[in-house]
Formats: sequence, structure tokens, C-alpha cells
Amino acid sequence: MNFLAHIFLAYPSEPLMVGNFIADFVKGKAYQNYPEKIQLGIIMHRQIDTFTDAHPIVKQSIRTIRPEQGRFSPVVIDMMYDHFLAANWKDFHQEHSLEKFTKLAYQIFDKNEQYFPDKVRAFFPYMKNDNWLLRYPTIEGLQKSLNGLYKRTGSISNMNKASETLIKNYDQLKSDFFEYFPLLQQFCIDFLAKK
Repeated sequence: MNFLAHIFLAYPSEPLMVGNFIADFVKGKAYQNYPEKIQLGIIMHRQIDTFTDAHPIVKQSIRTIRPEQGRFSPVVIDMMYDHFLAANWKDFHQEHSLEKFTKLAYQIFDKNEQYFPDKVRAFFPYMKNDNWLLRYPTIEGLQKSLNGLYKRTGSISNMNKASETLIKNYDQLKSDFFEYFPLLQQFCIDFLAKK
């Protein structure tokens, strides 16, 4: 899962949203330096990633695109799944439109910038100004985000052509997402119920 899904799954708890947002940049036991609820968001993010990486449906999606996307397939699938969440937002979130939800998320992150690791503090202004979260509903917007990753990989990936891979396999990957995402939602509900 990528930014949008993690933030969505943590909503409506602001500390959980912040923890999920920064988690990839908080290494090892450094999460213990944060307030308790943000710690829980970081742990939740890690649990989501573990559950997702091991799930047969996600593995099936990765196999589908691996011939074209190679070893970066798991990263590309994370972003493609964010596309399906954004493109079908009303199926999963009735309270706010995607536009309103992303504005709310940016406001929450602005208020909690003191907790950002340096790398998050560096990219967040660009994320907010270019509205990365609102790019995902369209294939063109998704490709724009993937192009950024492509540049950071030193052009050793095929992420610059991922939209072609998505279009070619759209129905299968959408079906995988719709089968998988409710299972992930339930996993998160169960995880938080134990805390």
C-alpha cells in the first residue's frame, strides 16, 4: 500500500494518520521516540505492509506485472492499488470526497510537522503543492507519480511505462484490488481492536 491507502486506513484518528504517513522513514526502534498514538500508527503501517506483502492476492497482482515491471513490481502494485482506491473512492468512503479528504490530510500533517523525520519534512511541501494524493484517480496522474520514482531509481526500472502495464492488465488488477482491499480493511479493524 502507498500513501493514500495508509492514510485512509488510519482515518479518522489524526495520530494514527501521522504515524502511518511517516512510518517508512522511521527505522527500527526509533518509533519509540514518538507519542504513544503515533507509535501505534507506525506499528499499524508496518503490520499493513507485512499483511500485504504476504497475501496471495497481492502476490498474484505482482506476478501479473512482473514480466514488464521486474523487481520493482511490488512498488508499482502498491501505487496501482492506490489508483484503484482513488478511482473508486465512493465505494470505500462516503463521508468525504477524495478532494476533501486529501485537504483534510494535508491540514492534519501541517499541524503535526514537528513529528516529521527529515526526509518527510523535505518532500512534504512538494507533495502538498503538487497534490500527490489527488493524482491517483487518473492513469495519467498515477504515471506522473511513477515517473518521479523512475528518476530516483536511476532509470533502472520500467516505471516510466507502468501505465501501459496497468492498461493492459486493468480488469485483472482491479478485480484483485476489490477482492483484497476489504480483507485489509478488516485486518486493520481487528488490529486496532486489540490495542
